[in-house]
Amino acid sequence: MVMRFYKPTLRRKDMDAVLQAMVDERIGPGERVDSFVQDLKTYLRCDGACVALRTGTDAITIALQAADVKAGSTIGISALSPSYYASAITGMGCTFSIGDISSDGILSEDEALRLQDEGSDAILLYEPSGSMCRNGSYEHVRIPIIEDITESIGSVFSSQERIPVGSAMICAFEEDNIVSTGGGAAIISVDKTYSESLDTLMNSRKDRTIIEMADLNAALGIIQLMLLPRHIERRRAIYEQYRQAQLRNRHALFGISDIDFEPNGSAFTIILESKLEDIVQFAHKYEVPVKPAFRNAVIAIDTEEFQKFPNAMPCILRAVSFPIYPFLPNQHVSQVERVIAHAP
Repeated sequence: MVMRFYKPTLRRKDMDAVLQAMVDERIGPGERVDSFVQDLKTYLRCDGACVALRTGTDAITIALQAADVKAGSTIGISALSPSYYASAITGMGCTFSIGDISSDGILSEDEALRLQDEGSDAILLYEPSGSMCRNGSYEHVRIPIIEDITESIGSVFSSQERIPVGSAMICAFEEDNIVSTGGGAAIISVDKTYSESLDTLMNSRKDRTIIEMADLNAALGIIQLMLLPRHIERRRAIYEQYRQAQLRNRHALFGISDIDFEPNGSAFTIILESKLEDIVQFAHKYEVPVKPAFRNAVIAIDTEEFQKFPNAMPCILRAVSFPIYPFLPNQHVSQVERVIAHAP
């Protein structure tokens, strides 16, 4: 069996839910979207406004607009942020400023304050590879923060309940995300003022039924959220096996190293001390697919950027991710372990 880098966590019951939506002849926005939104709020323990939309770009755009971002505004992002952030921001007629990351892989607090002081009107906070903001982070940042939990949903610090750091959270549900509806994203409000702004904005949009998530996708999402604790448990088990293997090589594990941190297993990423091409060739020899983790980041790979973003650039140049998903067979997990342990 050929090992795939990623495989969606879809079971027959997921397909049955979609078929039932088709039988009910309700494939556009409807009751299943409402149920999915409520389930998502329950999982995240948030009681503010929440909307499910058809694309991640829609979620970014509307989340920023609800934070009173207008054309001409500047949005602060981290150097590891994916390139579609730039597309969404410039599509609004806005510009973006870039800050370096901390050792956790997330925009550092000092850089967030710098971006604020230099005129950013909001921050779009990318949390890559399962890393998440620590409680109390960014408490001195006065501009709105939109926290992207797409890759961090389900990650926790064992002794603490997750506390959102900004005005709202966004979460995408594409095929290779932790929660997959086959496409779409959600905005989850954290505070009352933002909830009112989001409700007002959505109610004023004449294209609301066009940009909202369809019931077909929501039907998948409902089952995915139901199974999410089981999926994350499996991801964490694989992650821990990989982590133990990683201790036997000379490379660095990307992300949070705190002993109390429990990652969701959305990705297993290491920062190499060698050339990325070496590990790609080595893994290919043992039939293990690997991918550069951050080659689609918003910044270019050149010397000037290395000087400006000394923490992020090694990740962009030399970080690599390995297959990790709930349906990964134990035999393949063992293959990946061996490649990680002996990575050149």
